[in-house]
Amino acid sequence: MKRLKHILLLTGMCFHILNCGSGVETNGSDNPPPDDIVQLNAFSLGSEYPADMVIPDIEGMRNTAFIGTDGLALGVLAVNLDTLKISSEFQGLDATPNNLASVLSYARDVEILSPDLALFLGGTGIVSFNPTSGEVYQALAFDQEILLQDPIELSRTVNGEDTISGNFLPSFADHVAVVGDKVFISMSNRFSDEEFKSYFVQGMVKVFELQNNQLVPSDPSYQLLPGFNPTGLTVYQNKLYVTLTGATEFAGVGQVPLTDSKIIKINPENLSIEGEINLGKVAASYSSLAITDQGRAFIGSAAFSEVYEIDLNSLEVIHGEDKPLMVSEITDDYIVDQEIHPDGDRLFVSSFNNNFVRAFDLSDPNQALEETIWNFDLEANPGLTGAGAIAFRLGKVGVDFIGHDLMVLTGNPGTLSTALTLF
Repeated sequence: MKRLKHILLLTGMCFHILNCGSGVETNGSDNPPPDDIVQLNAFSLGSEYPADMVIPDIEGMRNTAFIGTDGLALGVLAVNLDTLKISSEFQGLDATPNNLASVLSYARDVEILSPDLALFLGGTGIVSFNPTSGEVYQALAFDQEILLQDPIELSRTVNGEDTISGNFLPSFADHVAVVGDKVFISMSNRFSDEEFKSYFVQGMVKVFELQNNQLVPSDPSYQLLPGFNPTGLTVYQNKLYVTLTGATEFAGVGQVPLTDSKIIKINPENLSIEGEINLGKVAASYSSLAITDQGRAFIGSAAFSEVYEIDLNSLEVIHGEDKPLMVSEITDDYIVDQEIHPDGDRLFVSSFNNNFVRAFDLSDPNQALEETIWNFDLEANPGLTGAGAIAFRLGKVGVDFIGHDLMVLTGNPGTLSTALTLF
């Protein structure tokens, strides 16, 4: 995920203060796509900025999208992808009751582990629940301070200090990932000074263990990271990869990166850091890495219309700050999400500012940007709607299901829209 969030949650949750220029129409080509390439607002959500979408690769759940919604619709909606209506098999989660809403504060991430267990992460807490029945197992607030063993860094000097020590309350949970019986949660640790200017405290991941469908603090209960603003978490070959977006600030219509973005490789068994990849000042996006079967990983930018490639086997940067893959010619952009097509030959990315999805041809040595543009502008809301989290239906079009294969969340208004990528 992926991620659409509210304006006040400035760490990875701020689409709609960015410039959301009007989308680009599908351009002419020798083989133009069919007229029904995109179905806008296939399902209308009650959340202006839906946070996340998961289509689980789990028996009996592959035709359902679980969508994390925010605001007055706080919770997890289960949508049947065959009918594009609320599922009759899965209840999802209603998190609007105060005992849940007060724990979560706002929506961030969804993790579906089985028909009987799922996690819904908010900015200030997490809920474990049964996605079939809607039963809540636990609502856990992140309200426990930790005693820092050593001083940790600030992204800039604040009141004459560049480190903090002693008791510390991690803040702004962003992403959740599960490896075995361990649950990892990235904490962005964003704060504001007396002049309301933002700064970041050195990033960390909180660590829990799953016991009887509930989260219990692990020992140790956190791991410090060598940088700022940890956001997306990715599990690959039983290792945990943490995206450090880096400290950013808003200027004009977009974000300006202040510190380097990094990808950190962690051994989930002992929490040791096994590798670090420096991407430079690129404001790496807040969603999980898109990874091919060969270990090629891709991540977009939350500030520029660019995508970066790394090799997870060698921990080398292939396309970095100096040689990015360009999505469009605009200066400011927010690449919300990136996903590998199930066939493994194309990388799809969603641009919130352009309101479109585009694809790179991974079979081409130059990773050429394909001509087709999947446009998600809503005519009744010109220049405002933005494409967000994306996910592919599992299986083959026309064999395992009928209809569109790409699911796209939009923000303002919040919709589940769909697209056809094979024609």
